[in-house]
Amino acid sequence: MAFCGIAELEPIIEIDTSKAKKAKREMVLQKLYYTPVAYYKNTKLLREDAREHGYNFSLRDVNEWLHKQAIFQCYISAPKYIPYLGFNKITVPNEVHMADLCEVPPVAEAFILIYDSQDCSLVWPKLLITDKGTEFLGSCNELMEKHGVRRQIAKSKNGLSYCNRIMRTVEEKYIPLQYAQEMLLPLSERSRVLIKILNQILIKIANTKNRITGIAPAQGINQKHVYKKSVLIHRPMGLGEAVNI
Repeated sequence: MAFCGIAELEPIIEIDTSKAKKAKREMVLQKLYYTPVAYYKNTKLLREDAREHGYNFSLRDVNEWLHKQAIFQCYISAPKYIPYLGFNKITVPNEVHMADLCEVPPVAEAFILIYDSQDCSLVWPKLLITDKGTEFLGSCNELMEKHGVRRQIAKSKNGLSYCNRIMRTVEEKYIPLQYAQEMLLPLSERSRVLIKILNQILIKIANTKNRITGIAPAQGINQKHVYKKSVLIHRPMGLGEAVNI
């Protein structure tokens, strides 16, 4: 007589070792940091205490955990130096331009239409700041060299902060209206209203007073120099503290 049986399968629980190590590290640091007798002014002291208890955490991991604690954020000292990307030294209009694209048209032809137009106040600049996009290479690069325009590639998004701010304004104020129209249209159709009124939107932005300079771009482009407004500091200043004005 033969018997056929089915072996019972034991459940297998897969554990992510990296998440397990992170959870253990956070538990150890939490126990050390929130001990009543403990006092850690910086990351290095907390890591040394963890090593005395037999835990060899990296300085980067301890620093990442410590800066997320609300108590540490309340009493952390002010940084001695905060790097800021600024264009305050640029005071002459039409010397430096930034360029970015909403879509990819013939870029060289677009620059010619803008800078050679008598109705536009923009002229060929000395410096053009763009991103690493290939649309600015080839014929566009040759066109800039022909007119003596030096091209600078932004290393980060902050390098194109003015372009990004304008695009964000358009997205926040006008894109929701386009989405609302598209929700009422069939799935095969798209609203093109934004493209039709984009020139009007840019004209409105150009005639709106700028917070940094205190005047509208359309007004400032006709002046010889445009300077940044003075900054009012509403807090006590330390002795010898450097302030970026």
